[in-house]
Amino acid sequence: MKFRTDINGLRALAVAFVVIFHFDESLLQGGFVGVDIFFVISGFLMTGIVLGKLESNNLSIWQFYLSRANRILPALIFLCAAWLFIGYFLFSLIDYKALAKDSIASILFLSNFSYWKTSGYFAAAANEKLLLHTWSLSVEWQFYLIYPVVLAVIYRLLGLGITKLALIIGLFLSFLFSIYFSESHSVASYFLLPTRAWEMLLGGIAFVYPLSLNENVKRIAHVVGVILMLVSSFMISSEMAWPGYMALLPCFATYLVLISNQQCSPITNNIVAQCLGKWSYSIYLWHWPIVTLGYYYSLENWFLIGILLSIVAGALSYHFIESANLSNKIPLTRFYKAKPIILSIPVIAVCAFIIANNGVATRFSGEQRELNLQALEAIGDFDYPEPNLRVAGHDVRFIEGTSQDNILFIGASHIEHTYPFVKKYNDFYNVYYLTQGGCFITPSMKNPKWSCKNIQNYQSLLEEVVFKKVVTSFYSFDSYLPKDEEVSVKEVQQRIEDYNDILSDIADQTEHVYLLLGDPRGPEFDPRRTVRVGTYAPIPVEDVVSSYELHDMALGKLNIPKNVSLINPIEHLCTEVCEFLSDDGRFRYKDSNHARPWFAEESMNYLLTTINP
Repeated sequence: MKFRTDINGLRALAVAFVVIFHFDESLLQGGFVGVDIFFVISGFLMTGIVLGKLESNNLSIWQFYLSRANRILPALIFLCAAWLFIGYFLFSLIDYKALAKDSIASILFLSNFSYWKTSGYFAAAANEKLLLHTWSLSVEWQFYLIYPVVLAVIYRLLGLGITKLALIIGLFLSFLFSIYFSESHSVASYFLLPTRAWEMLLGGIAFVYPLSLNENVKRIAHVVGVILMLVSSFMISSEMAWPGYMALLPCFATYLVLISNQQCSPITNNIVAQCLGKWSYSIYLWHWPIVTLGYYYSLENWFLIGILLSIVAGALSYHFIESANLSNKIPLTRFYKAKPIILSIPVIAVCAFIIANNGVATRFSGEQRELNLQALEAIGDFDYPEPNLRVAGHDVRFIEGTSQDNILFIGASHIEHTYPFVKKYNDFYNVYYLTQGGCFITPSMKNPKWSCKNIQNYQSLLEEVVFKKVVTSFYSFDSYLPKDEEVSVKEVQQRIEDYNDILSDIADQTEHVYLLLGDPRGPEFDPRRTVRVGTYAPIPVEDVVSSYELHDMALGKLNIPKNVSLINPIEHLCTEVCEFLSDDGRFRYKDSNHARPWFAEESMNYLLTTINP
């Protein structure tokens, strides 16, 4: 396919959007649409390549795969190898082991599945995943695996006309999946191919249905397309279900630019756009690890420095890695001679060694080694079993007692982390744990990743089981509030009203309710942060308390029934300071706010009043 300057310029716009968004979301809140633009471009180019080969009767699926691997893998493998080398000297055991795991998933183009599966409530923050951005490469590769085979089968059996029609049908079905699953299963929808395929198929339709437009109309379409991309990057936000119907805006904008085919546009055909376009893939590869490095070490002025480093690294990668001339003529019978396979094997082997050796602890000695080993143990330490009872449509963790009386623990993960203490010290009550991480009991609270119905529909459980006591938590009151200040204020007020009704409702149906307030929290409690920056000082209690200003305001507006008791864990777990290391050097918390099981058992004596008869 003939080189098109407008497509190269589109790549420049797309990568600029993504890079600015990742370095400072406040400057371009919808910059992530750059990935959607890339997908449409990819669908356009791949359709042209595959149909061109089919029409000339010389399509080799293996050669197609090999050419794609030669295009994508060398720069990706070099990126992983470079960061494995850098990480050996800079990264903690936790971060280095995670990098090794993610490198394997990225090189095998499975990282979208990995990040989908690990995007649960306790998953590390996005900024801690050095290769998170490779999910989009995995989606593209999975598209490349399936697309030429499907096109070839339909084309050879039914002809070009039906092949074109199949693209439209596929786009329509995938778009419907996208709209539905973006609302109901947002994480899966974001990371997986079925809900992303329509974006690439739209690019394919732009290729197979070139519109006959006069030059004036084409110029207008080109400008309108670019304007719509800019509008998308400013108007769309990460709070929207994605890729839902709003993804049509940047994708249609890309479609307009593709069909307009303007090779002399000053917008896309200028020296800056053409250079950035050429380097766009490598810039995309390098920018996110550089973003993450700034986050790891809280580096100042990282926006300008990081963007400059991303461009320089991308340019170097393009000239010395991407531009290498790799053969596409290796037959399938000698697949093992393909350069991407040869390059990937040693990197994967190194990653396997790092994983097997828990991040290679021999890199550290003395106190640093011990601290790293303790942190590695702490981050996976959470004792909350799978549900063992189904009651009234709810998943419940049940602890059998010696009496006929029942007690309900209901809430999110800060109810869950009380489980080890209750399991150890309760013997009287039958205890029902009704929980859902990342949720709050009020129906106005929506978690964008999963449903909160297990706790928000609590009433059906109360109708089925009589509870003498109920224990719940106020911790998640401020979870997933909208970023828009005006909308957030309204949401807070709605949650207060909802919680008033719920608290009154539960208090009317049980003898006593215990409301747990905030637990100690803050980034300083996280073992990951401690081993990165070496901060060992305890946290002043006033710093912890100040993080609950919104909770305190809301509590002041609640009508607390007489049979509701408030318990403040901070008063029991902290003195003038909050410690996050025990006297023998163990981390008390698994992350920034959840107690480890041993610490819960030793310290949560304030729960005795809830489980004593």
